[in-house]
Amino acid sequence: MRFFDPSLLVLLVLAALAAMIGGAAPAQAQAYRSEATDLQVTLPAGWDGTQAIDETALPGRATYRFEATAPGIAGAVLVIERVTGLNPLAQEQFRRGQVQFGYHGLRPTAGLPESAMVFGPGAGASLAAGERTGRVYFVQRGRIYWAVHLSAPASALADRPDLFDALAAGVRLSDTRVAPDGGEG
Repeated sequence: MRFFDPSLLVLLVLAALAAMIGGAAPAQAQAYRSEATDLQVTLPAGWDGTQAIDETALPGRATYRFEATAPGIAGAVLVIERVTGLNPLAQEQFRRGQVQFGYHGLRPTAGLPESAMVFGPGAGASLAAGERTGRVYFVQRGRIYWAVHLSAPASALADRPDLFDALAAGVRLSDTRVAPDGGEG
């Protein structure tokens, strides 16, 4: 009677190696693309978290919210808002960042210089509230108005100082004129 089978040992070793190699693989970036608005978001490698997408609640508006739960960046938030159909006064206020959306509980502390406008010409501000810091960008693409909000706890930025740049680099705004409600933008 045989109690030990060498081929079983080989299989166990191979399974352990496969698990170690699989566990050591770098985290892949997560991607999102809106069919309705042609927004494209690629979240940085290592990002894990929740997303809330609302493209139908209000005509001419869409909101895309991504929040990290991964260790080291937990609490980091990317919120993208898309607005169409602004009247001329609201358009001018938007171009200066004087709107009620985009800030998400943080207050502007300084304007962003033109060289920091990663999405092209527009308005932008550094943000802060308590232990959170962030940035907001207001950008126009054709008749589409985009607000891009990035914020995180100070601890997440201490662990990953390039977090805002990595998030912004993964956002592709569109000038597609189909409104989220299916009408013309």
